[in-house]
Amino acid sequence: MFPNVNGKLTAAQVRSLFAPQIAKAKHFHTEASQLPLPPIKEGMLIARDAGVRVIFDLDVAPSFFRRPNLEAKKI
Repeated sequence: MFPNVNGKLTAAQVRSLFAPQIAKAKHFHTEASQLPLPPIKEGMLIARDAGVRVIFDLDVAPSFFRRPNLEAKKI
């Protein structure tokens, strides 16, 4: 995995590039250690709306997200 590249994925890219594949899946598995939260959340929302089971691998202690730029932000 390449964190420098993975960190650039956006929620808009998840929706525009991967929504059809996510919606057709049996399970949607994602993890928090390699991606920012907005694209993770977008994939989870797409899966939920399509009735796809979501598996979220937190991979780290919840306190990890208190670090700068990792927490979800209100828009």
